[in-house]
Amino acid sequence: MKHVWLVVCALIALVSHLAAQEPAEQPMTAAYACDGTPPQREPLAYDGTAPEVSAVDVGNLNLLHIPQVINSAYFSRAAQGAEEVSRLLGTITLTTDAPTRMNAAQQARILRNYFNKVQNGVLIAPISAELAATLSELIASGVWVVAYELDPGPEARAWFVEAAEPNALAYVLGESLARQLGGEGRFAVLSAGHAAWEAELQAYLEQCYPDLTWLETVVVADEYETAVVAAAELIATHGDDLDAIVALDSLLLVGAGQAVIDTERCPLNSQTAAARSADQVVVVAGVGRPDDVRALIESGCASELVTWDPQAVGAVALEALVASITGALQPNAERFETQRLGPLEVVGSVIKMGLPLVITAETIADFEF
Repeated sequence: MKHVWLVVCALIALVSHLAAQEPAEQPMTAAYACDGTPPQREPLAYDGTAPEVSAVDVGNLNLLHIPQVINSAYFSRAAQGAEEVSRLLGTITLTTDAPTRMNAAQQARILRNYFNKVQNGVLIAPISAELAATLSELIASGVWVVAYELDPGPEARAWFVEAAEPNALAYVLGESLARQLGGEGRFAVLSAGHAAWEAELQAYLEQCYPDLTWLETVVVADEYETAVVAAAELIATHGDDLDAIVALDSLLLVGAGQAVIDTERCPLNSQTAAARSADQVVVVAGVGRPDDVRALIESGCASELVTWDPQAVGAVALEALVASITGALQPNAERFETQRLGPLEVVGSVIKMGLPLVITAETIADFEF
């Protein structure tokens, strides 16, 4: 009996070992064409959750906006966009309230505080998908919900406004990197775990820029100090074979830039005047927020930044909320006509914001978030 038990244990250990060796499932990709044409996709049926209420007139709407956190330049800009639309569309009472820190429980408490005060709709940037149950309860009471920044799930909102679709971001970022490297070179990626972005970027570059070589991906915490160390290690490991570092988060981008400054690898830097040779230049590219990366661009260590404008996201999301309440945006819609950005694609219950922005030294002064 003891012998049989040992065999069973050995088999369990072997199966566990083999399972651990299986590669992680790769995200599905739908790369843009090299000329920027988006991929064709099958239409999806509406899967959001709408309250069972009749459409009402735009006048005298009572709406609530709950960003992720207060006193944040990013969410202040989103609130500004929502407020501009509320003034433009009619007589709308828009109340904005948010946690003082990134705390999902505090955000849930704020939402519950308004359960008997908000009459028509809630615009929310959830901190966590754990808020879904509370939002579902609100919808059941007859209130419309539109979400942005993080999707709480179709059961917890009528619409989700997606600021940056992974394949759209990959197209814009891939073009930015190719532009800065002249279509060929070797690069490494710093990521805080954006598997979909990485997969789409790889698919696009393999299709359109085969002379751009992806050396490796380093996954780190979204922290400045961690990024500095990781980027310095990449420079030390690859030496002159490294032409660029692509960072997929704002703090990672700033940290990578600092490592390039510390190792005197900037294309042009106010402290070093010029890189020691063309082979030793390391371009810093990626996704981030203008306020974080402003000094990096002004120093000459980065020339482009890929991002999206939260003011536009807030405006579109508030407009979608109002259109839902008045019946102008129906569940079977394939397009949403916005006043700010024109027609936007709707896939199922997700409103797509289109292509992200490319910010340069010439345009960064126009953006504060």
